[in-house]
Amino acid sequence: MENIASFNLTCIVVSNLLGILLLLVLLSGNFWRFRDSTAENKALKCAMLFTFINCLMDPLTYAFDGASGTFLRIFLYAGNSWIYFGQIAAAVSWVVFFCYHLNGGVPKFQRGLLIFAQSVAGILLLINLFHPIVFEMTEANVYERRALFFVYAVGNYTLFTDTIILYVKARIRGGNLKFFPLWVYIIPLTAGGTIQSLVYGVSVNSACLAVALAGVLASLQNESTGIL
Repeated sequence: MENIASFNLTCIVVSNLLGILLLLVLLSGNFWRFRDSTAENKALKCAMLFTFINCLMDPLTYAFDGASGTFLRIFLYAGNSWIYFGQIAAAVSWVVFFCYHLNGGVPKFQRGLLIFAQSVAGILLLINLFHPIVFEMTEANVYERRALFFVYAVGNYTLFTDTIILYVKARIRGGNLKFFPLWVYIIPLTAGGTIQSLVYGVSVNSACLAVALAGVLASLQNESTGIL
């Protein structure tokens, strides 16, 4: 068991460290783009920020999992809660970015969907502090999933599906729609979510989100130069 835990920790540290480095490179390489404080850029920066924090929290919470002490217990509850909420927040930021990129604004239905998603994510985590329904820290400060942990995965996939529907509708309408390869975002996140759901103890969602954002920024850069 110790060998498995050590292997998992190594995988988590390496994958999330690569995610952090990738995000830093993306931020420095796209500094010119982020100088413009448009709603689209703000949403993209929020997605990067949430992903960056998750890439930090993933290895930290795993490294201290099972450590004794009241302070560490509080940290583990806060850290794991943030990871769940941060994933939804990053997905919400992605939808906002995508809506602005395609339509110049967030439609009323999507606005309601995003508010609902964030509200449910926050409320469940607040309840979880008093009655474990998403995850629990045992008496030994060991993280364990609970019945409603899957709600966050479902929420993420729902938001991703919503962007696919938006994209298809925009393509059908035609007009001034910019070509945007949606798969560069969907495929890494689908792979990461599938791996993390099937392989307990391995956390790659945040790193895969960093890869997805890299694909998005590369596509935007190509789009601005007329390559796409």
